[in-house]
Amino acid sequence: MVGVKLALSQQQRWWPESAVILQLGVPTGARAFSHRHLESGVNWLYGWDITERWSIAGSSGAQTGSELVLVSLPLGEFSFRDQQIVFHQSVTTGWAFTERVGGFFEYFVLHTDGDQQDRSDHFLDGGFTSLVNDDTQWDIRAGLGLNKSADDFFVGIGYSQRR
Repeated sequence: MVGVKLALSQQQRWWPESAVILQLGVPTGARAFSHRHLESGVNWLYGWDITERWSIAGSSGAQTGSELVLVSLPLGEFSFRDQQIVFHQSVTTGWAFTERVGGFFEYFVLHTDGDQQDRSDHFLDGGFTSLVNDDTQWDIRAGLGLNKSADDFFVGIGYSQRR
């Protein structure tokens, strides 16, 4: 996945600080992990600093997706791409423990339009962030699915670099 994050606005009273992320999924990697064609997405990020140590933010976006579907018929096997759009929405609250260490809780939903179920998966996660320097951040997170179609549990580590 490659992308770019562009600043759109600074916070002014009730108007949020905002940015947009434009991204492309590139057809690289092992066949088991790659769609072998480009995927695209857009994500609008917005947030407010409520106090010096507490913030509220959200993101809204969509990304194309597809999966290879194999169908076995008496005349042989056929495959086709099942095109989908995944819409996502999140709201998060974060706080700073120190100038370099913070924590967060997040609720998010992924709605897949175009798959066989047209389903929505709901999640809750939380984690910690560590600002290594003014341009580099590490984070760790863990979460759980809130409904039957969502994954039960997940963990992750993230890295962000500002240029």
